[in-house]
Amino acid sequence: MKKLMTSLMLTAVALVTVPLTVNAATTAAGKDKTLATGETNINIEFEAADLTQAHPVDPNHPNEVVDPVPGHDLLPVNPNNPSFLYVTDNLTFGNAKINMLRSQIYHANLLQPNQGSSADKSSFDWTKQFVLEIADGRGEDAGGWALKVSGAAPMMGKDQDTHQIDGAKLTWPTKGNKTTNSGEGDNGVVVNSDDTVVPLNGQSSAALLSADSHKGAGITVMTFAPDDILLEVPANKAKPTTYRTEVIWSLENTATA
Repeated sequence: MKKLMTSLMLTAVALVTVPLTVNAATTAAGKDKTLATGETNINIEFEAADLTQAHPVDPNHPNEVVDPVPGHDLLPVNPNNPSFLYVTDNLTFGNAKINMLRSQIYHANLLQPNQGSSADKSSFDWTKQFVLEIADGRGEDAGGWALKVSGAAPMMGKDQDTHQIDGAKLTWPTKGNKTTNSGEGDNGVVVNSDDTVVPLNGQSSAALLSADSHKGAGITVMTFAPDDILLEVPANKAKPTTYRTEVIWSLENTATA
């Protein structure tokens, strides 16, 4: 991807097409104060931001970098594309009884919460929120992107070959959810108006938020209360064991040719 180059040229030019009458700008002797004029050209050239040097930010104050990151390794980034700076990496839905009558809904909790270190001055409580942070430093002329989530596979028993749960699904509470972003003002990211349902079948994906071309710049932060993240399991599909699967987060290019 070619680098984004922006040139800013500010030039002051006096164009004289008709005689002008100067009244205010006169000396006590009635003469024009301006004795001579000159011009200075001003320019600045930008390159895309270096995401390899980017760090996660405080979700409450997205213009403030958090370094070191509490309980979390830095994620690999693609310096030429939007990338994840932070993704909460563990959720649990606790212990439950098999429901024999109807589908049951369970609420999430953070598993092994990310504890802040003594060097972490963040005002944000990383132990209580699920956090997603996306960085796009390409510039306003870049194409759009969408954040999508999918279930990597059906929920499998702990031995991975004993039993799977068919028909389970996650619901992410995007309805009414808002994002914050670095910089000044709104960066144009749009959150789904409806909650996002993710079938845990290893095939389906769903979008949570998106940015059209020329939008989505900077660092976009999305947080969820874990208790609002729901797992639905059909009746009589589970066995007495621990089930696991993975949620895959992806950023997709939405630019049109």
